[in-house]
Amino acid sequence: GGGSGGGGAAGGGAFARPAVGGSGGVQLSSLGGGSGAASPPPSPESPEEAGSHLRLGGCRSSESHPAPLLPAPLRPPDGGRGGCLPSCSAAYGQYVGLLAKRRLTAQRSPCTSGCMLLFPVALVLLALLLLSAAIHSDQPRLRLDQPRDIFSDGVGPGALAADTPATSALVEGWEAQGWSVGGEKPACDVGFPAAAQNLSAYLAQHPDTRRPVAVAASDAAVLWSSGLRRRQVVTLAFNATSTHALPALVHALYARLYANRTGGAGHISASV
Repeated sequence: GGGSGGGGAAGGGAFARPAVGGSGGVQLSSLGGGSGAASPPPSPESPEEAGSHLRLGGCRSSESHPAPLLPAPLRPPDGGRGGCLPSCSAAYGQYVGLLAKRRLTAQRSPCTSGCMLLFPVALVLLALLLLSAAIHSDQPRLRLDQPRDIFSDGVGPGALAADTPATSALVEGWEAQGWSVGGEKPACDVGFPAAAQNLSAYLAQHPDTRRPVAVAASDAAVLWSSGLRRRQVVTLAFNATSTHALPALVHALYARLYANRTGGAGHISASV
């Protein structure tokens, strides 16, 4: 190793390269336009300071060091295909890890974990207790097939029926049950939803507390897999301030439909 490194023009950039001197110090050579030689660093004054300086051992120059060999990239477990689902063992390991994480979280807050387990059970038991409780009433039960006994306080058992052939056939026999379907009838279209709109508009213009329910039967085109088919649609309207108007109206409708299917032999009886 020489004592000092000379400078020369080579390239145009300046960089430093370590060179080993005879005294064990490191010399820095400058390339790219410099003419002066870098002086070696001062020698350490004590053995402790000597350990802090860079020593290159017995190497003569940086060219003697071979390039480090990088390890080959690891291949994924699926053979490099990428995007494949993990194996069953890996999925099982992830599931076990999630269980362990959940267990640690529950141990940090035992009160919250206990409430999460007991609160749903308590709600189910309370619901079963309420369903099993028998509610007794001293009032007599109201039969829906007798509308005169249901409606009171000036509200008569009147039913407003639309002036259509289908509606007239549907409310036939309601008089025998106690309904009053006479009087003025609104003119409605035979198709749905025009019939429902006509009935709603008539009720808004002619309110009557004596007729808490209204009915209109119309035809509608229903799309089936085999094509369009005509089906009957029944529009039911009721007074929201009358508590038993809707159940009484539904009972009258289904009782009439059941009687038509059975030829008048069948009858539906219900009470509230």
